[in-house]
Amino acid sequence: MCSQPDAIPISQEEMSIAVLGKKSGYLRGYGVGRKPSNTNTTSRENDGEMIILREELSSLKELNETQQNQLVRQQQQLEAQNEQIAIQQRTLQKFQAALLRCGLITLVRSMWG
Repeated sequence: MCSQPDAIPISQEEMSIAVLGKKSGYLRGYGVGRKPSNTNTTSRENDGEMIILREELSSLKELNETQQNQLVRQQQQLEAQNEQIAIQQRTLQKFQAALLRCGLITLVRSMWG
């Protein structure tokens, strides 16, 4: 490599540092360039984040399904209660009509009113 007898051999990396200076942007063996990020760490962090987000999404989907089921049950209960109210109103109207026919409505009104 070197033709001088007193020369000390140096590596390519040492030669690059001697010529270019030691800077954080140099790639070993390639000179000037971007220093690669640690893709393994970034990938693991992204994988961990993705797992957390998937679990959260799954939990939210389960919660949504549970709430939808509750809403359907409540709607059914409301419909049943409305039907009971309608039945009671019809019964009350029939009872009032019968009382009116018998002339007792005046008596009943005086007792309740």
